[in-house]
Amino acid sequence: MEKGIYVKDIQVGQEYSGLFIASQANLSQTRANKQFWRLSLSDKTGSTEAKIWPPLSLEITNFPQSSIVKAKGKAEIF
Repeated sequence: MEKGIYVKDIQVGQEYSGLFIASQANLSQTRANKQFWRLSLSDKTGSTEAKIWPPLSLEITNFPQSSIVKAKGKAEIF
């Protein structure tokens, strides 16, 4: 499996896909009481925060930290 993009190369507004280590994974809630996952994705070039929003977040019951994940999304400032 190919690594894909590195953290240092992710730009705001860009759609990306890559393999990362989920060094932290915490279940959180929005102000509207909707469940979402807050992740710290890392590779050898750095780390970035990522979020998994509903409805996908509702399908994940456990997220082992230090898991290798394939992340696909759009980089935005939140």
